[in-house]
Amino acid sequence: MFAYKVNMSCNHCAEPACLPACPTGAIWKRADNGVVDIDSSLCIGCRRCEATCPFGAPQYDPTDNTVKKCNLCIDELEAGRKPYCVSACMMRVLDIGPIDQLRAGTWDTKAMVKGVDQPVRQVQHMANPELTNPSIVFIAHPKGKVEPQAEAPAAPASKASS
Repeated sequence: MFAYKVNMSCNHCAEPACLPACPTGAIWKRADNGVVDIDSSLCIGCRRCEATCPFGAPQYDPTDNTVKKCNLCIDELEAGRKPYCVSACMMRVLDIGPIDQLRAGTWDTKAMVKGVDQPVRQVQHMANPELTNPSIVFIAHPKGKVEPQAEAPAAPASKASS
């Protein structure tokens, strides 16, 4: 038997679907670090962001009638520390760093064995990363890997009639 769990928090997408869906501008992307954040004072609880996010990151809180999501512990980042989830991960499988280096496998992290592990953008049962270009990579278990789709064969060229 094989089982795995992927906790999907906000992926702080390069092209977040939630951002243009928000009618009040409560969702915004920080220019300095790419964190997608919510200004709860502007959120009206319409849940449009929740409906458009293919990863299910925004979560409605009926107590406050607002939507909430991970902001990568922005106060910690601004203080030069890592988000709480990374710091608290006992198995050291979570890390944060420049996404281009994480994708290339060149970021110095305990979450990956250099030369052995190959970062991937998608795992089984995850939405297509082409939708929003999420800022996340995985070191996938072999049974959790998504196989690349084979290209459809090209249609035969039609003969021109003379």
